[in-house]
Parts: sequence; C-alpha cells; structure tokens
Amino acid sequence: KQSRPFSHVAEHLYRLQNYCTMMAVVSGLQNSSILRLKKTWDKVDKKTLKHLNELHELIKPGNNFRQLRNLQENAVPPSLPYIGIFMADLIFIDNGSTNFLTDGLINFTKCRRIHAQIRQIKNYQGCTPYNFVQVPSLFDVLNNLSFMSEDIMGDVSLEREPR
Repeated sequence: KQSRPFSHVAEHLYRLQNYCTMMAVVSGLQNSSILRLKKTWDKVDKKTLKHLNELHELIKPGNNFRQLRNLQENAVPPSLPYIGIFMADLIFIDNGSTNFLTDGLINFTKCRRIHAQIRQIKNYQGCTPYNFVQVPSLFDVLNNLSFMSEDIMGDVSLEREPR
C-alpha cells in the first residue's frame, strides 16, 4: 500500500522530466531497509512493481548513467536534470586534466570542457519554468515531513518484518 503512492509520484516525475526528484524517490525505495521488506513487497501489485523496475533501470549508473543521460539530452523544456551527472563530469574533467600543458601554457581544452558543462546547466536554468499551482495543504505536508536516520530506518524495518 505504502509503495504505490511513491510509484505514482515517480511516474509523474518521469512524465514531467523531473529526473532529479525521480532519482531521489526511486533511489529511496532501493534503500536496504525498504528492500528487505519481502512480505511488504509481495503485496505490491505487479503493475506497480513493473513501473518501479522500469524507472530503476533508467537511473542505473551503468555505462556512466547512459540511459538517464539520453533522457536528459532529449528532454523538451521544462526539465529538471539529475545534477549528479554534471557534478561527476566536472570532477572527472578537473581531476583528469592538468591546468597547464607541458610547455607551461593554459590547458584551454580543459577550460572549454568545463565551460560546456556549465553552459548545459545554465541552459536548464534558462528554460521555460513549470507552470504549477501551489496547493497549500500539500505544501504544508511536504514542508513538515520528518526524516529518519539510517539507523532508525533499519530499526523500523526490523520492527515491521523481523528477520
């Protein structure tokens, strides 16, 4: 019962091309304290599980997040990318290239690559915004959510379904 709303939210986020939040929701459902709840997952209908598995496949880090990168590259604005990909690319460019060439000149190839990444991020920031209407009651619920530490989640998981 509890995973179905998360599945619907993740599916809507996918349709909205909000890949950053979709990643958070789907990854959250992959937490070990949640995944271990076999009896609970057995009660989830096959259609919901199928949708969740499809979304999970999209966010897998294999081949450098190839599927998620393709989604983001082909997204029509508005879209909210998973910023982790850009951050990883920037770190890779920075760590993988020297600032100066062997002859002491500035490595402009590195500068251009960093610029290309930043330009992509800025392109997302400059596109048409989503046109949402704020729902005060929902806003209040989301703003007042409580969060659990990994230890507490583990304890609650074991409470729900002991080993």
